[in-house]
Amino acid sequence: MTAYFRLLLLVIGTAAQDDNSGYVQVELAKPHQARGKNSLAGSLQATAASTCVVTLYEHWHEGQRQDYTGDTKELAGVGTFPLDAFTGTSTVKVTGEGCLAYGYTNNECSGNIEGLNAIRWDTQYGNDGHPLGVCGPSHELEKKWGCNDCVRCVKVEQTAAPTAPPTADPTAAPTAAPTLPPIWTDISPKKECGTDDSWDVSTKVGDSVTKRDCQDDCAADKACIGYEYGIGSEKCSGNAEQCWCWKITGGCSKQRTTESYDVSLKPIGEPWPKTYESKECGNADGWDASIEAGARVSLAQCQRQCQATTDCIGYEYGKGSSKCDGDDNCKCYIITKSCSKQQTASYDVYIKPL
Repeated sequence: MTAYFRLLLLVIGTAAQDDNSGYVQVELAKPHQARGKNSLAGSLQATAASTCVVTLYEHWHEGQRQDYTGDTKELAGVGTFPLDAFTGTSTVKVTGEGCLAYGYTNNECSGNIEGLNAIRWDTQYGNDGHPLGVCGPSHELEKKWGCNDCVRCVKVEQTAAPTAPPTADPTAAPTAAPTLPPIWTDISPKKECGTDDSWDVSTKVGDSVTKRDCQDDCAADKACIGYEYGIGSEKCSGNAEQCWCWKITGGCSKQRTTESYDVSLKPIGEPWPKTYESKECGNADGWDASIEAGARVSLAQCQRQCQATTDCIGYEYGKGSSKCDGDDNCKCYIITKSCSKQQTASYDVYIKPL
């Protein structure tokens, strides 16, 4: 027997002493496999820095129904996750800042329009009691992923910073409602307007008009100096917000009491500065440059009447006992011709600013 065969017999005999089975045992190292909760790590796209965790529930999230969650599957990291045998998903929980989960009905996570069905880590779905990032049960999940118990693959992404989901049909922000001018406050309750010549100084706008519309109609008419607005059942048809409206276009140098109307006069803005003191206007044709607008009116009423008269360039306002009955109740003339010369008189002249 050669030396080689003697060595071979020695080895076989040693092995037989360790194992009475008569066979040589060979064991390959096997990786450790954890038991318990079903868990999937991310695909090759996953990164170690990802903090995303997506949990799928067969029924409810534990914060909704702790005793009825059913089977669960946890997806850790980012990437694509085919669900294999896990076929029942009715609730989804997404955690981790900037994390988004997209549901697909095929095993490749392809074919959907990404961005329109993302479940986000920072968004509340359903009623106010749901935690952020939890979408479910079935009727809520259907709003995001289109169906219940149909998802076969989930894609998880993590943005550098949370961003709002895109909208399929962006619309312009609503335009702010315009600010309405205030209701005029120069009001004479239970009055109607007239002049020395007539009480027929108003034009009817309508018999069922709001105060705002009545005012707006007057404001748009340069010849209008104010409006008479109905009061009481006779002029309001049982609705105090829908009454008769008359715009005043013929002057209001005097007023009389009535139970049917209140008078609201148009604001004059800034009072015009006095141009000439103790004067009256004239021109090359004489001193007949103005027409009477009121025997006794306020300074504001005199200016208002000039503003409402197309060819008025200013007004003469009386002064002294012969032209006034107390303060701010004097004779008014509106100037409709040029004021190229002046002479002394018991009036002050106010020329319309350019």
